[in-house]
Amino acid sequence: MITLFDNWVVLVDAYNYTLAKDRGEYTDKDGVVRHKYDPVSYHRNLAGALKALGARLSHEQLQNGSHTLSEAVTIILESDRKTQEMYEELLAEMRLE
Repeated sequence: MITLFDNWVVLVDAYNYTLAKDRGEYTDKDGVVRHKYDPVSYHRNLAGALKALGARLSHEQLQNGSHTLSEAVTIILESDRKTQEMYEELLAEMRLE
């Protein structure tokens, strides 16, 4: 699992990268504390998951309230910039290891 921010995570398995929301902890019937994840979308690679997160964040912001076209473009560009920075940080960390 890759922790992003604001309860956003990317779950990694043998087949894909799942963009998901961490909904917190719960205790299962055997008394084991686990996390509940709500899958949002599935991707072939980490870059795709991060790009989807950027699109999701800008979409959520645009749903709240009324915006001019200029404001909408600014929201989208800022969201894209944020996810691009996250991806570049991940790549830099991978190069250091």
